Amino acid sequence: MILNVEMPECYSYLFEPHRYKVAYGGRGSGKSWSYAKALIVLSMQNKHRILCGRELQNSINDSVHQLLRDQIEAMGVSEMFNITNKEIECITTGSIFKFKGLHHNIDDIKSFEGVTICWVEEAQNVSNDSWSRLIPTIFRTDNAELWISFNTGYEDDATFERFVKTPPDGAIVKKINYDQNPYMPKLLNDARLDDKANRPQEYANTWLGDPKGYGGKVWPQYIDTDHPNGNVRTFDWQLVLDTANCVMSCDPAQKYYSAMIWIAVLPINKRGKWPDDFVRWVYAESPDWGDFGDYFYKHRKVTLYPHGLDKMSAGILGKDSAGVGLKCIERYIDTRFATGSGGGNYWSNETIGLVEQFSKPQNGGLVFKMPSVKYIDAAKNDIVADLSCNRSLAVTALNHPKLFVAPWCKNVRYALSNHRVEEKSEKECEKLKDFSDCLKIAYAGLKDFRYKSPMAPVVNDVVVDYYSNSGGNNNYNWMC
Repeated sequence: MILNVEMPECYSYLFEPHRYKVAYGGRGSGKSWSYAKALIVLSMQNKHRILCGRELQNSINDSVHQLLRDQIEAMGVSEMFNITNKEIECITTGSIFKFKGLHHNIDDIKSFEGVTICWVEEAQNVSNDSWSRLIPTIFRTDNAELWISFNTGYEDDATFERFVKTPPDGAIVKKINYDQNPYMPKLLNDARLDDKANRPQEYANTWLGDPKGYGGKVWPQYIDTDHPNGNVRTFDWQLVLDTANCVMSCDPAQKYYSAMIWIAVLPINKRGKWPDDFVRWVYAESPDWGDFGDYFYKHRKVTLYPHGLDKMSAGILGKDSAGVGLKCIERYIDTRFATGSGGGNYWSNETIGLVEQFSKPQNGGLVFKMPSVKYIDAAKNDIVADLSCNRSLAVTALNHPKLFVAPWCKNVRYALSNHRVEEKSEKECEKLKDFSDCLKIAYAGLKDFRYKSPMAPVVNDVVVDYYSNSGGNNNYNWMC
């Protein structure tokens, strides 16, 4: 069977024998499509066992399964493949595609014997620990190949360090951008031109594949995989309802958007001594991840104060319940908010005015506390302590961080992952750094917080029987 497959010429190396095949760069280069097409062609020529991996995969929807399926249909070879919800098999050769998350499935990967090709997509997110475990597993098979594709992130990302800055023997490494892809869609090119004209600082990374600035993270203690990702640990909503106190914090703004987060404070044992025996769980945020794709420009002329607080309050009250009846017992706001916020010209009376406006019935009647500036500035140390645990040991009920972020709170997770220090100053995580500030505001407010059990009284700072209304049995496991 002769196939006429359209692929940029720069990907011809995919059909050559190389131990490592690495493609990185900017968007619009056709990396994912070309890797998928090449694997489909090879799977039809010889029998292969192909592992498709990424750092985190909660379900098959997070994998390249749909991409491969779409390319099989586009190439007109659907009749040669048996496609199920879990794997793809070439009927004529017996080649098989399987899909796994790398971080938590290394034992499953080891059991998938005889992998001949492993394709790691979105490899910029893969940790050094995952690479260290995956590579020996793959190369147990003679002549196995590791295919790697990713859009460039930071210069000190583990994947960039390992395969671009110091590539291993037997590696072919290609930086590929839009200008090498003659099949780039017109609408995608229009988006590129718009970024070039209006967002030059982002353009070099997004479209030219240049790494973002080297710099240490502001929150190096934040390890994304310690946090709930569907198959790591999560919090039972009933447990939250039964035992949690919920608070929220707001970092207001005159332009762009106002960042807000909601935190559930939960006891982890029956002693319940505050704050030692409690964890904090960021379970909601606003605006949501998908609500402001271009907010840096879209919201440039939006003025928060004193207009629009009625709508903002309605959104806050809507977030409180999270669909399961949660209610906040305290709210905190940035004490230093002022006209021209962000320029360093802070005046406390501006925050007071904003708090007064929020408290009016027409604006929701919301009560906000203003934490001490001293506490806000010192909150980083408390957050660092709560993000930390003994990384040399497994994360267990006795060894765990005390601050967790829900998987759907992507803004907070992105901010904690990407807020960095560069050139001896804080380099803002340009769009999402305010969520990092929200966390500091919340922690400053929690300095004077006292836990009140929703189900039982507190005696001398000790929670009495908060697990059930009768008998005090612990029916829930806070860490699943």
